[in-house]
Amino acid sequence: MKRATKILLLLAVFYSVAFSQSTTDKIKTFINEKDYESAVKLIPDAEKDNIDDAKNLVFFGDIYFEMDRFNDALKYYELANKADKRQPFILRKIGRTYAELGKIEQSLETLNDAIKRNDKDPLSHLELANAYIKFDSLRRAELIITRAREMDKKNPDAYIALGNLYFAQKVYELARSNYEEALALNENLLDARIKLATSYYWLANREMDEDLSNEYFKRSLQEWNKVTIADPKNFRAFYEQGKILFLAKKFPEAASSFNTYIQLRPTGTLGRWFLAQSLEKIGRCDSAAQHLDIVAKEIDSVKTKAKFLLARCYFDNANYPKAIEGYTTIRKDTILDNVDIQKLGQAYLLNKDTLNAINTWEEAINQSPDQTCRIMQSLGVMLQRYVKPGDTIPDYLRSVSVLEKRAKTEKCGNDQKHIVYYYIGNGYLLGKKVVESIQPLLTSIESDSTFLFSRLALGDAYAAMDSAVKAEATFQRVIDIGMTDTTKNKFALNQSFSKIANMHLEKKKFTDLVKLATQWTTVFPNEPRAYLYLAIAYHSNSQGKQACAAYRKVLQLDPKNPNASKNLKLLQDSNQCE
Repeated sequence: MKRATKILLLLAVFYSVAFSQSTTDKIKTFINEKDYESAVKLIPDAEKDNIDDAKNLVFFGDIYFEMDRFNDALKYYELANKADKRQPFILRKIGRTYAELGKIEQSLETLNDAIKRNDKDPLSHLELANAYIKFDSLRRAELIITRAREMDKKNPDAYIALGNLYFAQKVYELARSNYEEALALNENLLDARIKLATSYYWLANREMDEDLSNEYFKRSLQEWNKVTIADPKNFRAFYEQGKILFLAKKFPEAASSFNTYIQLRPTGTLGRWFLAQSLEKIGRCDSAAQHLDIVAKEIDSVKTKAKFLLARCYFDNANYPKAIEGYTTIRKDTILDNVDIQKLGQAYLLNKDTLNAINTWEEAINQSPDQTCRIMQSLGVMLQRYVKPGDTIPDYLRSVSVLEKRAKTEKCGNDQKHIVYYYIGNGYLLGKKVVESIQPLLTSIESDSTFLFSRLALGDAYAAMDSAVKAEATFQRVIDIGMTDTTKNKFALNQSFSKIANMHLEKKKFTDLVKLATQWTTVFPNEPRAYLYLAIAYHSNSQGKQACAAYRKVLQLDPKNPNASKNLKLLQDSNQCE
């Protein structure tokens, strides 16, 4: 029985080791594929059976370090050091990790201990120098680098450290030079090439000359491309490449780089944020939406901005229902800025929800008149045409209220003054406040004497006040001004001719009507109304032959005109056309 128990225990140990080895192999496979996300999940399972294997423990620490999980990396480096205290390179990794964590004393103490173990090893000295660089002790770092370089003048790490020193001092040209020296000694140093690409990036940012700046950006991209060729799964390369392209406003290319980055590093939230912004810039809102949703959950500081970005994206790409949905969700717990309220109003309008559009635009106007000049004018005009459910006519005086606010807002300027006052006057006129309409219409005319619509409305106002003489004179003035360009002013001219003609007809001034209608037909020979008034004037003056000719001309231009057909038949039946 005891023997059977021992066998079972041996088998348990055997399978446990086998499982552990299998897990470690799986981790190595993932790392060979640069799949750090999957590898790091398996480390806890492999840890207990590698507790004395310094090599594998360092390997696990390196994975965590690559993932920027420095506390976890430190744990495994320290376990490795406990398993094998003879290796200075483990101490260097511990010191480097302490430096990343900002633990100055522990970092320097550990790295000095590494030097004590082997004072002739330049790598330990250079690691100590890099720590001093990180802690801004640049003068001390420079002395240590100089000493280390004397130990081995062909050691590329010395040039990398010196490049790091100059980079920390923001002397990017010297940093670039030293990284290139390192690569000249060993072109396969990926870390040096990454730092060279970064140096070019900062040289570009600092360069005032646009052409030279663009050249540095180009060289930075070239170096990042070399990194991606040498290491197609180097997520940092795709991130930095994408960032340069994003800042250069090359959003399609940036989106491609960040998309590759996210595939390699799904937990890279900042890269995902850049990806979402790039997709938004090129109008791929639905693609951006899934990333913005993840970013909003993972980065609290950009949560609201992400929602805004998506709503604006849908708006800019004419997906108004989704834009409305997005803005409506945001405003449940966030105050919209004025521009977004305006966009929400426009989204409602273009989604054929005029009532909500009006209410939303009024909200924007009340919040900030200075920012809503265009909206005030558009809304004022809209209110003169929109009939609210349950009403029978537009709310003209509501329109006037909006437009008067627009007129009183100094920041709106005077370039649209004639139009604004025209619609104020027109609103009063249509709202049956005829007397109040006069002054705004006169102000519009004073602002632009060639804007004929104000004169037409003014003539209508005088007519409504039974000031026939003033009305006719106003319409006649439209004709006088309009004749300078009959094509441009066709509508206003036809309206004025028609209004004066109707006034002559009502007062039975048929001779004046013949004269006016004749002028009208001369100006617009294809206008059937002109011939109809001329025909009626002749008919009323018992000039049957001329009347018949005019009625026939009306029917030639407008074959279905009922008045012309009826009156011509009457004249023909009574033999008055001969």
